[in-house]
Amino acid sequence: ERVIVSPLFDLPVEETGPVPFRLMLFPSKGAGSFRASNGVGTMLLKCEATAQDSPDCSLDLHFIVGRQPPRGPVIHNFAQSGVCSLPEEQQEWGFARATDQASQTVGICLE
Repeated sequence: ERVIVSPLFDLPVEETGPVPFRLMLFPSKGAGSFRASNGVGTMLLKCEATAQDSPDCSLDLHFIVGRQPPRGPVIHNFAQSGVCSLPEEQQEWGFARATDQASQTVGICLE
């Protein structure tokens, strides 16, 4: 697959209440699929609310994949840009290592 998109989920934001988001997983640059990238890829957090719905939607986030150490924090204002990612040097994750073989799922946590 070229892109994996999570179902819609809400994150609590102090200023506005629950705000809808999706996680988007991409294979490493230059690889056309997760198979070609050996399960290594990057992740974006996309805010699905409009700027009018969440005029001041700032979050302080840590990203965690499986049992890998947390990365971040990233402080991002989604009213300025609807997409957030880690700094470039922290973006690549070993999704294959974190995949549960029985369910073929990857546990991802945002704190």
